[in-house]
Amino acid sequence: MTWTDPGALAVKWNSIVAPSGNQSLAMGANTSAWTFNSLTTGTGLTASTSSLTTGNLFSLASTSTAADTNSQTILNIVTSGTNDNSTQTTYGLQVANTHTGTSSTNVAGYFTASGANNNYGLIVAAGNVGIGTTVPGSKLEVADTSVLASESLTNPNLTSGTSWTQTGDMALATDAATYTHSTGSGTLEQTSGT
Repeated sequence: MTWTDPGALAVKWNSIVAPSGNQSLAMGANTSAWTFNSLTTGTGLTASTSSLTTGNLFSLASTSTAADTNSQTILNIVTSGTNDNSTQTTYGLQVANTHTGTSSTNVAGYFTASGANNNYGLIVAAGNVGIGTTVPGSKLEVADTSVLASESLTNPNLTSGTSWTQTGDMALATDAATYTHSTGSGTLEQTSGT
């Protein structure tokens, strides 16, 4: 009988083809780092399933109560560097849900934040946001004339105990501020009151 130090074994990832059971790694305080510095095209890491009915293909979770320095992050995605081709468009994240089915509903992104004094479902720290457009020219651009044709901001406080000024096509009604037509533009600003 001979004994071989497991540390001396050279087991390659590509030799693990069909595991016969579940795998659980208790990493403790150890970390794991994967680099793909020779990869130029294709996908570095893929997880897929054709049999999932409930549950998650990939799940990240933390129950730590020791968050500190406002830096606890469960998933951090960063892309950086100077492109050799100056006209490139790059993406930090792309999400698609293209299920088909009668009377079904697809949700590409679902965010929820609760339990704290301040809860923010989504913060866009920099850049423009486009809904219905891939080239937003302002902080928030909604490219849907059917919405803008009758968009109203209803709030009884708009004219109760306050003074407002409006410009352009922003009309101030009894309790609402309204764009008067699909190509309207204007501002509504509180000048006094509470």
